[in-house]
Amino acid sequence: MAMIELDIFSGRPNPVWHLNDADLAELNRRYTAFYQAQIADLNEVLPLGYRGFLLHQGGSCVRIYHSQSIDPTTNRVLADLATDLEEWLLETGKAVLDPQVYQAARTALGLP
Repeated sequence: MAMIELDIFSGRPNPVWHLNDADLAELNRRYTAFYQAQIADLNEVLPLGYRGFLLHQGGSCVRIYHSQSIDPTTNRVLADLATDLEEWLLETGKAVLDPQVYQAARTALGLP
């Protein structure tokens, strides 16, 4: 089972949701299509506010942020990903997200 965490708050718990089997299969398909061995160090400091999504699965965690997969413990970029993956992840949580949080994340992603 995979849990998605929208990393958007600094002073309160971030919203989380679980992916159903179909969404997990789709995530794995999208992710493995782009996965590479560690390719670079993250060259930016994560801001306050939207910091992407944390994918918690099988005792490991990876950050999906600005179309990159990042190891949150080392800040190593693991892969460059499809640009629409963050939008897709956000849509998987739309039913559980507060509408204002959902829209704030869309805005941070440059979406209407």
